[in-house]
Amino acid sequence: MRTCQHLIRVSLAVLLAGWAAGPSAETHDNELDHRDDYVMDSISGGDFRDYISAYIVDAPRWTYSMHTYGNFHNFMHELMSSMARYAATARGDDDKVPEFEHRISGGEWGAYREALEESGEESLWRDLVQITEIMHDRVHHVMAKSLMYDKEMYGRDVDLSEYLRGERLAPGEGIPEPDEVRVNPLSLDEFRELAWRYEAEDKYLHEAVQQMIVFAHMLDDMLTQWLAYGASKEDSACRPPDGAVDKRGEGWSEYAEAISDCEHTEWREFVQLASLMRERIHHMMYKMARYHE
Repeated sequence: MRTCQHLIRVSLAVLLAGWAAGPSAETHDNELDHRDDYVMDSISGGDFRDYISAYIVDAPRWTYSMHTYGNFHNFMHELMSSMARYAATARGDDDKVPEFEHRISGGEWGAYREALEESGEESLWRDLVQITEIMHDRVHHVMAKSLMYDKEMYGRDVDLSEYLRGERLAPGEGIPEPDEVRVNPLSLDEFRELAWRYEAEDKYLHEAVQQMIVFAHMLDDMLTQWLAYGASKEDSACRPPDGAVDKRGEGWSEYAEAISDCEHTEWREFVQLASLMRERIHHMMYKMARYHE
């Protein structure tokens, strides 16, 4: 077992060293993005589910993708819960992690991140906690935007204020310029190789790594569904570039870069925000790999 774990650590070190040597692979460990750097729309998981159940029932491809999104959101919280249980037990952060029953909430995760910051801890784990919070908020931001798009696209007779949290952002607000976002992505293939061979001594840490790769595969599947849906748009400016659908989730960044001329604001921003969400999930995989090294 020790020999296997040593080989895994060596493989992680080699992989991450290769990334660090790349032209765009700055680590930014001392200038990591923070939740306070961004403003985002949001909706609770329960309200998202209620809206889908009540309204998104008449567009098969879109309806299926929204149900996928609901499961994707739930699994995200399962992953975060495993990470929180690891922190409370193996790391000894039981005085910082709020008590929760089945799944940790976004607010509880934020409270844990604040407790780490207040303790003065500077570590790869704190970085991972910080990036996970931004990732979580981006997922909820895209959930909120999907409802805005759905209402406009399908003419729903519904007051979104009954579902969304707070005031809605103005068009363009909440979408930072590319150079304002600091991420270190790790690809699905690379993280899958690590998770395939990884065995942690702590059960919750092991569980979190395996859940992370499942979460990443769910993301790939969901983005592929949205690429296929986008390809059916009548306006060519709102469709993904040729070949992007065949690349699955990897084609999403191409879509986000090519959609600036799409005049359907809600769809254009949905695509751009989903790209930011994808970047944060892949950034989280990078930080998790660095931590497990």
